[in-house]
Amino acid sequence: MPSINWNGGSGDWSDAENWTPQQVPGSTDSATISGSSVSDVLVGASDSVTVGSLLLDDAAGVVEVDGAFSASEVNLTSGQMIDDGTIANATIIENGGSLDFGIGLLDADTIEGVLTIGDGDTVVVQGGITVENADGTPGTIALTGADAMLEVTDSETID
Repeated sequence: MPSINWNGGSGDWSDAENWTPQQVPGSTDSATISGSSVSDVLVGASDSVTVGSLLLDDAAGVVEVDGAFSASEVNLTSGQMIDDGTIANATIIENGGSLDFGIGLLDADTIEGVLTIGDGDTVVVQGGITVENADGTPGTIALTGADAMLEVTDSETID
């Protein structure tokens, strides 16, 4: 899978000038956001992004999804991914980084680690969800505040 690296730029995921080489990562690419990042990364509300994989390895890095984001694998080794849109069909590995929410939709995702929904956050599940540990044993869903909400559409499977 070809690797496309974030170079900081303006913060807009969909701007090719923010990536090296100068192209927006596509469905067969591996997108990497590492410690050299200068700005937060935004998947805008009108954006629909599909990448092969995403590695977030920047302690100060933030990827905010306001639109639609899909990837086979999202590896969060440091930094923060905020779901205020839709994350679909991904295996999200919390390996030192965190997945956080405002009002976000998870669509047919697997969470490796603890799915934590904080105070004031809402997670909507569509297409089922699997929460598991790295060894495949059942994981944990933690609602950590009085106003933390987990909603499901229709009849969903939560493994």
